[in-house]
Amino acid sequence: ASASVGLDVSDADALYARRGEGSAGRVAFSNYLALSGDGGAMGDGVIPVAVAHLEGATQVTLDGVLHSINEAGTALPTERWYGSEAIVDAWLQPMLAELWQA
Repeated sequence: ASASVGLDVSDADALYARRGEGSAGRVAFSNYLALSGDGGAMGDGVIPVAVAHLEGATQVTLDGVLHSINEAGTALPTERWYGSEAIVDAWLQPMLAELWQA
């Protein structure tokens, strides 16, 4: 089985292989299986979309954005994290608009 990871994983695959973890897809499969019971789910390599999208909430999915503060398989900080300044700007306004309508 395989898992979908919404990012370029070639560098991550090399890191995971060196550490004996296989590949980014294998790590994503394990994460998704543990979190949602579906290792083949779609997600960012950390969190499956079905778990990230809370029932009744406005859904925002950003391509290439991660739930991890670090690049996959590393301790290197990334600007692709949902909480990084540039990414917050992409989802904060839709969320504020939703709140103002309530």
